[in-house]
Amino acid sequence: AMILTLTMAGLIFGRATGAPLSELAAHCCIVGGLETDLTWELWVRPAGFSSRQNLLAKAYGGEGTITQEMSGRLSFYHGSSGVDGAPYQWFGTSSALTLGEWSHVVVTLDVAAGKVTWFINGSQDSQFTVLVWS
Repeated sequence: AMILTLTMAGLIFGRATGAPLSELAAHCCIVGGLETDLTWELWVRPAGFSSRQNLLAKAYGGEGTITQEMSGRLSFYHGSSGVDGAPYQWFGTSSALTLGEWSHVVVTLDVAAGKVTWFINGSQDSQFTVLVWS
C-alpha cells in the first residue's frame, strides 16, 4: 500500500452554504486499492450540526468519505466501484461528537477480517461487517 501523510494544522473545511465551519487539525491515511486495509485518522472540532459536512472525501463508492451528520455522529461510506456511486456501504459512529470540543477519530478497514471499526478518543465506538464485496 502507498502511504500518504498530510498535516493541515488549523485548516478550516467542509462549509455548506450558511453552515458553521468545522476545523481539522491533522489527518493521516494509508491508501491502496479499493480492497486494501485502510486507516483514516482526524482531529475534529465541530462548530455546528445544522448541515451535513464531508470532512474527507475520496469517492463514497471507493476509498471512502467521512461525513459529519446533523446528529453529531460521523458516517464512513466505502465501496468497490471506485466512484461516487454504488456499490457502497454505510458505517456510522454510535456516539456523537461534542460541539466545540476536539475529538480524535479513527476509522479502519481490515479487509482480511471484513470489518470496519470506529474509534473516538482512543476507545472503540462501533464495528461493522463489510458486505459490499459479498
